[in-house]
Amino acid sequence: MRICLLPTLLLLLQNPCSATDYKNLEKALENQLQGRILILRGFPKDNKLAYDAELHPIQETRVGDWTNSQLRIDKVQAKGDSIVISGKHANAGDEGSPFSTGMGKVEITISGPFTQSHIEMADKIRNQLFLIEPHELTTVVPRPWIVFFAGMMSHLENNPYAFNPPLDPQTQALSDPAIVDKLANGEFLYRVKGDVKPPKAVQQQDPEYPEAARRGKYQGTVVLIVIIGKTGAVEQVFFARPAGMGLDYKALEAVKTWKFLPATKNGSPVACVVNVEMSFNLY
Repeated sequence: MRICLLPTLLLLLQNPCSATDYKNLEKALENQLQGRILILRGFPKDNKLAYDAELHPIQETRVGDWTNSQLRIDKVQAKGDSIVISGKHANAGDEGSPFSTGMGKVEITISGPFTQSHIEMADKIRNQLFLIEPHELTTVVPRPWIVFFAGMMSHLENNPYAFNPPLDPQTQALSDPAIVDKLANGEFLYRVKGDVKPPKAVQQQDPEYPEAARRGKYQGTVVLIVIIGKTGAVEQVFFARPAGMGLDYKALEAVKTWKFLPATKNGSPVACVVNVEMSFNLY
């Protein structure tokens, strides 16, 4: 008796990802994504997102603030020849998230059929749709966030968010290029310590309270790293501890308007870096 296998082989070639493969893809993505808080690449703010097998958007998506693109992955499910990833925007109550974002369910649908193995496809989905590692964010986030994600904070005394970049052993000036490369006039940048006396604020504008946070009765504290030039002007501002819900940028906008008598070293004005803590409270 002759048995013809050609039609079966053709069928397998035309449909390289079988139902079993989709279930394996589901399991692989569960292992890689489920329960994690990740950031969607491109920072889409739509709650329903659709991609084709090559992970190109099927429909135009609106772009939002990157802090609102954090997603806690709750479920991965294979549906026919598609994969559906469900979750919700992370909020301040979620363990592992330093931000607060708007609550809302998000559904991501990736439509097949796929031409890669379930392992290859799982890796592709993970790497192309999500920012996995914090260091990746330093290449895409606005400059005020790079210090936070570069991990340039250390635990000092009772303040776990105190800024402690390395000092030049000769001048005792800050030497880390990630924060001094854009300091005006190439001047040294000092931390208030020893013979470096702190700057004194002469003009301080209070921040506006974000309307969305006010409506949601949201309160929080933002810690900023502020670089003050030797003229007393605020040169740069970085986030050390963000609070979310729009509080961060309101704090940043306010501090940028502040004026100081500069820090001094042996009586001469110098540029310095200080921490500023700004609380938003509703009474």
